[in-house]
Amino acid sequence: MQEDEVGRMPEENAIIRIASHSPGRLRLRFAEGTPPPDLDQILQIPAVTEVAYRKLTGSLLIQYDETLCSQQNLLALLSTYFPAFGANEMPEGLYEDDLPKNFLSSVMYHYSALTNQTVHQATGGAADLTSLFPIAFFAWAAIDLAMRPSLPRWFELYREGSYLWHFYQNATYRE
Repeated sequence: MQEDEVGRMPEENAIIRIASHSPGRLRLRFAEGTPPPDLDQILQIPAVTEVAYRKLTGSLLIQYDETLCSQQNLLALLSTYFPAFGANEMPEGLYEDDLPKNFLSSVMYHYSALTNQTVHQATGGAADLTSLFPIAFFAWAAIDLAMRPSLPRWFELYREGSYLWHFYQNATYRE
């Protein structure tokens, strides 16, 4: 590949790129074949409150206290702690839309995020609400089919479970 006029390689050769950013939340996407980062080391960075890495998608979510550190400062700290990342020159992807700002939505998002985090930690990262909700619908459909095979409600439950499963899988891969 050719270097551009500034001497950098094209974006597709970047080790990591910014997949999304919203206040206090930065998602990085690692190039295929890049070894996963040491999450404990990232947690040592001042202002970082939580990290999660998805091996399947090569996605690293860093949650940080934005009152202590801006996105640019966080990228500078990542560059200092992990020079191989080249965090100062990360190409940016699309940014996520902000969540609704009204009180009820804020409460709902806050408690669903806490519940999702608790389930994720309790299962050792094996499951979260995006996998448990569809499975619950599938189980409910199977029980309903066994109890009342002549009523078509089981199929509606199965269809809702399938919809949730595909929706969550598509949302996960786009992160």
